[in-house]
Amino acid sequence: MSPEWFSGPYLWSLLRDEKGLAESVVVALYATAYTSAAVSALIVGFLADRFGRRKACLAQCVIHSAACLTVILGGTCLPVLFLGRVLAGMALTLLWTVFESWMVTEWNARGLEEEDGGSLGDMFAMMTTWNCASAILGGVFCHCMVSVLGSKLWPFGTGINENYGLQNVDDGEASSAGQLEVAGRGRLGGTTFLIVFFWPGVLQAAHRQANRDSDDDIPYGVISASLMASMIIGALLFSVSSSSNRSVCDARVNAKRPVWLLLSAVSIAGLSLVFLSILRSEVTQFSTFLVFEVANGVYTPSMAYIRGLVVDDKGRTGLYGLMKIPLFIFVILALGVTAEGKWGP
Repeated sequence: MSPEWFSGPYLWSLLRDEKGLAESVVVALYATAYTSAAVSALIVGFLADRFGRRKACLAQCVIHSAACLTVILGGTCLPVLFLGRVLAGMALTLLWTVFESWMVTEWNARGLEEEDGGSLGDMFAMMTTWNCASAILGGVFCHCMVSVLGSKLWPFGTGINENYGLQNVDDGEASSAGQLEVAGRGRLGGTTFLIVFFWPGVLQAAHRQANRDSDDDIPYGVISASLMASMIIGALLFSVSSSSNRSVCDARVNAKRPVWLLLSAVSIAGLSLVFLSILRSEVTQFSTFLVFEVANGVYTPSMAYIRGLVVDDKGRTGLYGLMKIPLFIFVILALGVTAEGKWGP
């Protein structure tokens, strides 16, 4: 996951500023990636369940590396860049479905909750924390890399030739379609993907508005690290709530706690987006993004925990892929009707 954190903050600036592409083209490239993700979500999950999740994880590494190469070597050749976004969309679907489904299935198969006394929620909180920690290190590292080498292309080189040592999982059939009710809670996930697209342009516009005599770029890597640090705070809040959850004897309270955490995260994120649309200063917009990421830090392990309880292990990856389709469609539609200039001051 580290290469995604390394290169993500620089993609918008690289395409718009360094490669000199029009904003409409940049939006089209992002929309292409999410369209590819939505289409591939129909099949890649079920293929992973059928032929093995270890192979799917390795395929994700290869596809993501190829997508990074198109950015590095493609220059301003639009066919190559669009091909890269198609590959990036496929890699995105694999990243957000295969790895999580493998972990949950192995957790259940090995009976770790009964054996070690830990909970799946604790595991997801730890996963979110360490993912964000790698994002913080990656953000600072890539900021230094860009500052020294003078090009936003270099962070994409970190996405090549990464490998994962995963165990294989037994194949299975897809579970009941009735479990798709969880998909309705994925709207915040779609907003998170939009934030990834919008925050560089929004903060850059606010910075230039506040410093009209300066053409300096904002420190994308450092800002990304700050956002991920806020997400860690949210993950730690979820972890603390989960720990106190086990000390409560009432089973009904224990069962409802993750749902209440999820709803609280969605509410806080919604309020932060409202303030983001009202506030215009550089500091307040940055602070609003930080609050949103705290909510995202609570939302991510909460949603993963609920998915882990509801979806059957046999067809877990395929169902996870289907759950992502409404999210990707939401992002595509939102990208089609909004632009960075409408968010800036």
